[in-house]
Amino acid sequence: VVILLACLGPRLLDQDVDDYIYARQHGDIEKLNSAVPHITGKTAPERLSAEVREVTEAVFYQANIRWYSVIFWYLLLGPVGAAAYRLTLLLRTDQCAAGGFARQFYGLLGWVPARVSALYFGFMGSLDEAWHALTTTRKNHKNWAESNRLVLSHTGCAAINMEMDAEHDEGQEMSWQVAVKWVSRARGLCLRVLMLWLATVAVFTLFGWMV
Repeated sequence: VVILLACLGPRLLDQDVDDYIYARQHGDIEKLNSAVPHITGKTAPERLSAEVREVTEAVFYQANIRWYSVIFWYLLLGPVGAAAYRLTLLLRTDQCAAGGFARQFYGLLGWVPARVSALYFGFMGSLDEAWHALTTTRKNHKNWAESNRLVLSHTGCAAINMEMDAEHDEGQEMSWQVAVKWVSRARGLCLRVLMLWLATVAVFTLFGWMV
């Protein structure tokens, strides 16, 4: 359990989302410029609609790599599995010769948990929309990590019934209230799915005790 907890993160996603919501509610640009990269890994776009889309999609992806995938490999291989996934997550940003291999291995390790999490998004949100997004998302077999990210972001947004038509968003002005609503919905769905993953751990643990 100690190893599992140590492998989660490295940052608290819930706190990152709280920082973003606070920054948007209070118009704190400095805090906003700090909060967005912690979620998306990029600077905030100029248009609010684009920012909200990137942040919302990133919340689903970050929930998977910070929580769900670690739990999945813990269930499959125990502490060694959780630690191995966490290690590949750290090495994928390395620019040395092993970095390319680590990125491919990271994408491979994330393939199954990403699809399981996508289904869980549907179970805890809009199943029809999430399933449609899962089956129609364009797959990238040359970049497993990018393929996983697209699956998670598209199914997550579909599960909360977020409009995925970029042209529709570009033609509208978005208020900070709407921005906060979508990001809050994404965070809420991710937390519900986390509870489902923890319930999965409990079921597997109980099964292990029974046999």
